Amino acid sequence: MGTQNRSRGARRYTVEPDSDFLVRRAGVEDALQIADVHVAAWRETYGPLLPAGALDSLDAGERAQKWVGIIAGGCRGAGGGGRRGYRRLGFGRAGT
Repeated sequence: MGTQNRSRGARRYTVEPDSDFLVRRAGVEDALQIADVHVAAWRETYGPLLPAGALDSLDAGERAQKWVGIIAGGCRGAGGGGRRGYRRLGFGRAGT
């Protein structure tokens, strides 16, 4: 893992020269981007393992509403995830 620098309540990790990777706690404004990554990850990971069309009903908009509830409900484990520039790279969640 790269070096860690504190920046306005977030952790900024340098992962390659001249590139920063920001990890911070999620806000409800992050819900749609988190949902987009969440749905894409499910489709990529489980798509080849399930019958064709099994994941077609996954909807980022519906998933975003669930993430709003998780984040607004005070889940301390909801993470804003990794971001390089303005591109969301991932998210994490731990705990209850």
